[in-house]
Amino acid sequence: MILGIMADSHDNQSMLTAAVGLMKEREIDYLLHAGDFIAPFSVPILKESRAKKIYGVYGNNDGEKEGLKNKFAEIGGSLEKPPYRFDLDNKKIMMMHEPFYLADAREKEELDIVIYGHTHNLHVEQLRNKLILNPGELCGYLTGRRTLIILDTEHLEPEVIDL
Repeated sequence: MILGIMADSHDNQSMLTAAVGLMKEREIDYLLHAGDFIAPFSVPILKESRAKKIYGVYGNNDGEKEGLKNKFAEIGGSLEKPPYRFDLDNKKIMMMHEPFYLADAREKEELDIVIYGHTHNLHVEQLRNKLILNPGELCGYLTGRRTLIILDTEHLEPEVIDL
C-alpha cells in the first residue's frame, strides 16, 4: 500500500495542487495530512489525488474547525483531533500535528508509524520497528523547501520528495 504524507500546507494552493498531482501520478492509496491546512477552501484540492480515503488532523493554525470538518465530510475524508490512531494495511498509525505526544509514541511498541508536523522541518527516523516521520512543510514558507513523503507500507522505506 502506498501512502502520500504531507503537513503544513498553510493555504498554499499551488503547492497543494502540485503535491496532489504527484500523488495522483504515483497512484497513492491513502493521503495523510498532519495539520495546518488553514482554510476550508484548501480541502477539496486533496480529493484530486484519487486516494481511497484522506485522513487528517487539526493543526494549531486551523481556526475554522467546523468548516474544515464539513469540507472533509464532503470529500469522504476523516479529520480528527490529534493524536489520532488508526490502522491501515495492518500498520498501527498515530498522527498528530504538534509533537506533544511524540515522546509517548516513541515508547509505545504497538505503533508502526508515527506522523507529525508543526516544526516545518523534515524528519525521518527508524526507531526499532517504528518509523517516525515529519514530512516537513508543503508550503515552503519557513524553510524554503516544499516536501512530502511517499511511503510504501510493505517495506517502510520513506521517499522524500522536494517539489
